[in-house]
Amino acid sequence: MSALASHASSASFAELLAEDEDAGAGACDRYVIRDNLVADECVLYLGAPADALGATSTKPRDTGATARRGGGRAATHERPRTSASCPFCPGNEKLCADAVAEVCTADGAWAARCFENRFPIFHALGSGGAKPGANYARATARMEVVVAARRHDVDLAQQSADEVGRLVRLARDRARAVAGAPGCRHVRVFQNHGSRAGGSLVHAHWQVVGLGFVPPRARHLVRAQATAAATKKCACAVCELARDPDPSTVVWRDDRCVAVAAVAARAGTCWVVPRACAPSLADLDDASCRSVGAALRAVAAATYAAYGDPDYNVAFAARPAGDSATFHAYAVFSPHLKEDCSLATLQYGLPICHTAPEDAAFALRRALDALG
Repeated sequence: MSALASHASSASFAELLAEDEDAGAGACDRYVIRDNLVADECVLYLGAPADALGATSTKPRDTGATARRGGGRAATHERPRTSASCPFCPGNEKLCADAVAEVCTADGAWAARCFENRFPIFHALGSGGAKPGANYARATARMEVVVAARRHDVDLAQQSADEVGRLVRLARDRARAVAGAPGCRHVRVFQNHGSRAGGSLVHAHWQVVGLGFVPPRARHLVRAQATAAATKKCACAVCELARDPDPSTVVWRDDRCVAVAAVAARAGTCWVVPRACAPSLADLDDASCRSVGAALRAVAAATYAAYGDPDYNVAFAARPAGDSATFHAYAVFSPHLKEDCSLATLQYGLPICHTAPEDAAFALRRALDALG
C-alpha cells in the first residue's frame, strides 16, 4: 500500500463508504478507488481490461501518441534553436516588458529572465476587491513571466540539473518579491508545457502570480495536511512522506528531496517533495532549491523518454499568505498522457485515472536508467 494511500483514510474517502462497509480492495484491483490522505483526494483507477482469452486489450481509438502533444506541436528537441517570431528568444527582448530579474552566464548573457506579463488575465493588485453584500469580487493579481532558457528547443527534460536549480531559485526569489506586494494574499508558481496544459507559447517559461485572493483549493490543501497529520498522529504527514516514502512509488531522491508517483487524477503525476518543512517555495533555501530543480529535471526527462514529450503542468502547492497553519510545500508534475478525464467529476463525482502510481514510478525509473 502506498505511503500516499495509507491505512488511515481521508475524510473524502471515508464519505465514499457506507458506515459499516469495508473498502475490500487492493491497489492492484482492475477498478479501485484510491485515497491520497495528504491532499484529501480520491481517484477511480481503471486497470487495463482483459478480453475473453485473457489478453490485455484496449478500446478502439483513432488518436495516436502525438495526441499527447496539444495542437500537433513538434517534440521539443525537434524545434529550431531560435525562432525569429518568438518573443522569448534572444534578440526579441523588446517585445516583452523590462526584466525585473535575470540569471546570467559567465559571459554576461541571460540564461533565464523574469518580467511582468504584458497580457494579464487579472486586474492590478490593489485595484479593488469584494463589495459588502455582493456575490462577486474583482479578480486582482500581479503576473510575472519567467523565461526558462535562451534556446527555443529545450525544456526541463533537456536542461541540466544545475540549470533547473538556478531556475527554481529565480522563481523562489520572484515569489518572495511578489508576496510582499500590497494586496497579495497567495502566490502561485507554475509552468504550462503545451496547449493541452494551457500554454500559448512553446518556448519554455514559468509564471509567478501574486493573487489578491485565496483559491478554495489552497485552503483545502491546508486543511487536508492538518487532518492527515492528526489522522497519522504526527507533526506533518508530508515530512513523513519525504522521510519514508513507499519504495514502489519513488522515482528519484537525494538527501534533500524526493520525487514520488502520487495518487492523482492525471496518470504519471509526481510530487516533488523537499525534505525541509517550508510553507512555500519562497521559504526554501538555496540547497533545497537545487535539489527541487534536480528532481524536476529528472521527472521531466523520464516522462519525456517514457511517454514522448507529453504536454504537462508543474505547480507548487503553498500556504496562503497570513495563514499560520503548518503546511509543507511541494511541486506537482502532471503530464497529459491520455484523454482529459476531468469531466469524470461531472459524470461520476470523482476523477478517473488509468495508470497506478506504482506502475508510473516503475516506467519512469526504467526511463531514467536508460538515460543513464
